[in-house]
Amino acid sequence: MRRIRLHLVYMAVIPLLLIAGCGPSDKGKTGSSKTAIVIGTVAPISGDQGQMGQDLTRGAALAVEEINRNGGLLGKEVRILKLDDRADPREATNAASKLVADLDVVGVVGHLNSGCSIPASVIYHRAQLAMVTPASTADELTQQGFPEVFRAVLRNSDQGPAAAVFAQEKLGAKSFAVVDDKTAFGKGLALAFKEKALEIGLQLVAEEAFNVGDKDFSTLVTKLKAAKPDVVYAGCMFPEGALLIRQGKTRGLEARFISGDGFFAPKLMEIGGSSVEGTIVSFPAPPGEEMAAAQSFLKRYQEKYGENVKTYAPLAYDAAMIVAQGVRLANSTVRADIVNAIHRKDFRWTGIAGEYVFDEKGDKSNNIPYFYIVQDGRFKLYH
Repeated sequence: MRRIRLHLVYMAVIPLLLIAGCGPSDKGKTGSSKTAIVIGTVAPISGDQGQMGQDLTRGAALAVEEINRNGGLLGKEVRILKLDDRADPREATNAASKLVADLDVVGVVGHLNSGCSIPASVIYHRAQLAMVTPASTADELTQQGFPEVFRAVLRNSDQGPAAAVFAQEKLGAKSFAVVDDKTAFGKGLALAFKEKALEIGLQLVAEEAFNVGDKDFSTLVTKLKAAKPDVVYAGCMFPEGALLIRQGKTRGLEARFISGDGFFAPKLMEIGGSSVEGTIVSFPAPPGEEMAAAQSFLKRYQEKYGENVKTYAPLAYDAAMIVAQGVRLANSTVRADIVNAIHRKDFRWTGIAGEYVFDEKGDKSNNIPYFYIVQDGRFKLYH
């Protein structure tokens, strides 16, 4: 009787041990279930950057709706799994772990912040799970040698140098200051601007940094005002950037502010008010009204959510479609197969923001930014 009991115990325990022994890398080699294919999204859908994060997830959700209207993928329905990383690297890695543990997840659209994408990418790499970010611009992200990482947006090294040339040629700047928020995104962006600005002969008169979440910039503004730069390049996101500009204008700082896509959000104007008028912002896509492919998307977004696109929704839509195209090209839901498919030389996807062809690092081959000016409370293409 004891032998029978022990045999029953072993029969119950062995399957549990087999399940426990299946690590993330094993799961990465397993196809999704027979019921559905899942595309994950991760972004800060709460907190100060919630507007950008929600916009990103909505774009991916609209892509999934369209895929399902056209029959799904490989005969399966596609679902979206939305997670909130709160713009926190620890939350980002937790979210990444949840996604790789779900065998139905075939790809990830995210993250928004480079400081979240970089640590999360390690987890996706181990699980051989494709990650397509529509927002993270830090060069380091695609310099890690992870084949699973793709970028549907510009790099810092695309935006920063182009902005330096813009400042000299379009704004007539001769001197500059740089400020950053000490993140991978902000520091990298400011450094890229600084190096190119010095190379083309602009004079650096001030270089300062602050912390994400800071509200009082009075000391920093005092230093900038004393340095008298023609332009200030801000390597940061819009919550701090808008406050910095507003407090600078209030205290008589006359320099023109320039930044990257982290400023490209209506919240910049909501927080900064009239103080941000004249601010220059780079972004990877032309205005929606100038893109024929965007018209249907912009209409569907407005109809579904009752408001206009904010920032990253079109790029997130494209990112989700890139994952879907990888599934189709691979004719497989095996994660490694999908990664390999997106890296194939014949991979092409023409989305809202143009054609996507990736180099061996996972970066887009065409990375020319567009410049916008804040005018009458709106972003307008700079002519």
